[in-house]
Amino acid sequence: GPAGGQSSLHYPAPTLDNPNNANWAVNAIAPVTPDTANAALNVRSFDDTAEEGVGCTIYIPPYASNLTLSLMAKAATAPASARSVLMNLYRRLVPVGSAVPSWSSAFALTALPISANVFYQTHTQTVSLAALGMVAGQTYQLELTRNGASASDTLAGDLQLLQLTITFA
Repeated sequence: GPAGGQSSLHYPAPTLDNPNNANWAVNAIAPVTPDTANAALNVRSFDDTAEEGVGCTIYIPPYASNLTLSLMAKAATAPASARSVLMNLYRRLVPVGSAVPSWSSAFALTALPISANVFYQTHTQTVSLAALGMVAGQTYQLELTRNGASASDTLAGDLQLLQLTITFA
């Protein structure tokens, strides 16, 4: 990306990593399934009870001080009224020349407002690298999960994620 500028990483749902072994913060996959309203779209379905996730590896450009997550998502089944979904972000440094450390604890993202329909919405949240304990110019592995067990996660049924975009500024 340009010095002092902005760059983005784009992950369509099927391209995200599968947390399928004990080396992940949460060893449970948000599986790839067809969108309930349009089977031509493949989504990641996050359960409302079990914490399930997806992963990716990112390099943070040297100029960055913030990371913005944009989730294009919707309810699998339209809720009767507006609801909310809570997502957690886990992260760990992938250093050069030394062992990969343990995962961080969960960083709770701001609740995603879910409308009473089955239409996609883009949910965006910017977090400082400092708040995440991350450093520019380094490579990290991320795991994004749904915290369906939280009383503040009020959507019954699956959250369907179509794509994840991570932007650095």
